[in-house]
Order: sequence, then structure tokens, then C-alpha cells
Amino acid sequence: MNLLLGNFDFEHHLGRSKPRTLPASIQRINAELAFSLVTIAQPGDFVWAAEPPEFDYQRHLAAIGLPDVRIVGDVAHVPAGTTLLPWGWSTRVKAWGTRNGWRCGCPDLAVVATANSREFSSSLEREWNVGLPHARTVRSLQEFGDAADQSTRQSPAWVVKANFGMSARERILGRASPPSPQAVQWVQKQLAQNEAVYFEPWVERIEEVAFQFTIPPAGEPVLEGITPLLTDSLGTYRGSRLRGASCQLARVDESAEVLQIVTRGAERIQQLGYFGPLGIDAMCYRTPAGEIRWRPLQDINARLTMGRLALGLRRLVQPDEHASWLHVRWAGTASEIAECLARSERSLPDGTRALRTSPLTVGGDPTSRGAILVSAPSAEALATAEASFTRTNW
Repeated sequence: MNLLLGNFDFEHHLGRSKPRTLPASIQRINAELAFSLVTIAQPGDFVWAAEPPEFDYQRHLAAIGLPDVRIVGDVAHVPAGTTLLPWGWSTRVKAWGTRNGWRCGCPDLAVVATANSREFSSSLEREWNVGLPHARTVRSLQEFGDAADQSTRQSPAWVVKANFGMSARERILGRASPPSPQAVQWVQKQLAQNEAVYFEPWVERIEEVAFQFTIPPAGEPVLEGITPLLTDSLGTYRGSRLRGASCQLARVDESAEVLQIVTRGAERIQQLGYFGPLGIDAMCYRTPAGEIRWRPLQDINARLTMGRLALGLRRLVQPDEHASWLHVRWAGTASEIAECLARSERSLPDGTRALRTSPLTVGGDPTSRGAILVSAPSAEALATAEASFTRTNW
């Protein structure tokens, strides 16, 4: 029996600086995302939610084929001896679980911080020569200016990332050299809190895929699946694509080489002492000269990921179906959202299904983000269905 906890801001608790208070808007997003964990729940599991969903949400989950789960927001409802399974481990979460008598089988927390840091992934890229051209560690404003100047000679756009970040947050984008005052101020603030930030050229993304591993305390890492990522033009997550009972890289001819590097990364993380869920994102991109290349270690996440949660929905997909778990933004009352979903479903190609996995309300208020599992008899029908939901005028 498990308690699934969506502490999506856990990276904020890994760095040296004091965790900042999240804006109310981000707290609301996290409250809505908590229900994403139902995808991997087993019968009888608990899902922690600070705010409750609509009264018939659990009945809805049962109707679409997901197991019976118990949604709780009070520690008194979770018995001692329950296994705590958070999105990611931190000192705060481990202390909370231990205080309530739950099982907290987690790696050394210093190892968790190392494995999730940009410092670690960047060091592997340099060691194995698999990073982006002109990517570098920045430890001063002078180095930041130099990096922007060198990079913009090849490509006009760039991004600077903090050591710990999530969901395309804790970063700043730029398109100029010298950098804007806003960018300089952001980098200066980060350097004051940490030792370094990480500069990368912004490249033309062709495809992104996420390798989902389970790292055991002993024995070889287990590749659970590969989930192609759906992102917008700024790299923000919009969903994961599934292919029946398994996932494959679209560029199969290069998959063996990419998988070899990714697996080496998983093995190195295990050598640090980490065990548990691990997601490694790889990106296929086009260089300014038009060459197609792969960046195998774009992001390393020693935690649960949305792609890992998407794998839990394979139990609802037939072996010959193509499927995507879409994360869409919607607006309106619960009844208006339900009606809009129904209209979209009626317009889907023959043989295509759409199953809502998120609640319509959280804490009595309509949700602003929803998750939908879409399955279709062909890749073409799936693409049509994806476009239908992502272009819907809610």
C-alpha cells in the first residue's frame, strides 16, 4: 500500500539557498497536477491531494478502467506502515513521512541532489563529448557575456538555466549579445545564491524522447519504456506519446547509439548511490548548418516524471493502438469543460477514444489544466486527435 505524493517543487529544496515561497498561481497548478499520479496507482493506494476533486471523480476513474484509489488530504487517514512514494525525495518529505510512521526507503539525499543537478548532467556531457556546441558553465557575469557573444555568432537565441529547475522554469531566454539588463539581473541573482549557471545555445528541436528507468539498489538499471515528448515552441511539456504497449524512437536508425549513452548515464547515476525512478530526456536537433544531431543527456531527472506517469496508462491501451497522454489548458465551469470535451470527442476519427484522467474541479473551483488519454487505430488518426484537443477553443 502506497501514498503517492506530488511534491512537484521538490527541486527547490535541493539547493543551498532557502526555498522561495511559490506564487499562488504555481501552487494552484501543483494542486491540479497532484491527480496525475492516479495513472501509476495500484488498487488501494492513496493519492495525496491538498484540495479534493469533484465528488464523483473516483467513480469516473473506475469507469475508464483505472484502479480504485483513495484520495486523502489528512495524515490521519493514512495508516502507519504505508510506503511513501513522492515525486522526488527531499529532506522535508523524508522528515514528513518518518514523522507519520510511513516507510521512507529513499537514497542518500545528497546523492538525490547531485543526480538532479545541472552541474552533474553538464559534467557528463563534457566528459563524453555529447553536449551542445558552445554550451558552458558560467561562474561570473563576464563569462556570461562571453558565452552569449560566442554563441550568437552561430545562432541568435540562447538559454541560461539554474542548477536546479523543473518544467521549463528557473531559466531565462535571450536573443542578443550583449544580454539584456533583465537577463544580467537574473544571472547575477542566481550566481549570488549558487556557484554557477549553465549556458546553452537555443537550437531547432526536431524531436524529444524520454527514457524511463527504474534504478535498483543492486543489479542493472531497468528500462521501463521510452516516451516521446510533446512540447510547445518554448520547450514546455504538453504531453507524452505512447505506441501500444511500448514506445520507440522515431529515428530508429540512431536509437541504438542514443540508448547506449543514456544507459551509461543511468549506470553512472546508480554508481553515485541513487536508486528509484529515473527519467533521461534526449533531443534530436538541427544545427545552424543544417546537420541533424542528438543530445542524449539533455535532462536528467532522478525522480518521477510525467513520461513515467504516462507509462501507467499503457494498461488502458490496446497493443495495436497508438496513444498520447495530452496535457491541455481549458477554461470555463466544470459543465462547460465537460461539454467542450464531449464536442471534441464527437469530432474524432473513427475508432479513436478520449479518456479524461484529471478532475474537472479541485477544491470546488474549475481546473485550468486537464489531462486526456487519446488512443487511435493509426498514427495518422492519433495526430488528428491530438490537433483536435490542442487547438480546441475552450
